Amino acid sequence: MGGRRLLAKYASASSSAWGFTFRPEDVRTLVADHASAGFFSYLCLICGSDSIRVLRSDEAFDLLSTDVRQKSQTIRVRRSYGCCLRVSGSEGQLDRTVPANRFPSFLAKN
Repeated sequence: MGGRRLLAKYASASSSAWGFTFRPEDVRTLVADHASAGFFSYLCLICGSDSIRVLRSDEAFDLLSTDVRQKSQTIRVRRSYGCCLRVSGSEGQLDRTVPANRFPSFLAKN
């Protein structure tokens, strides 16, 4: 039977850029969940009191290395034009912005 996990990270930094640290244990959890049939993980990035962005585990793997032997890794969220937020990480950048309206409706649909 399938399940869901929401891994939440909070950053209280500036109003235009936020950094989120992922320990090897966090990455290990995402990798294990991704390997389990019917189990889905989501990253909830809480950008101070400004915004909440949700990423699917496959998007997280575009940003983080799945090599759990690595030390801590980082995902960065920065404000682009208007309310769009760009997301990048230790392994690269998403090729699209992450819309604000993904949370909380995205979790209910998927």
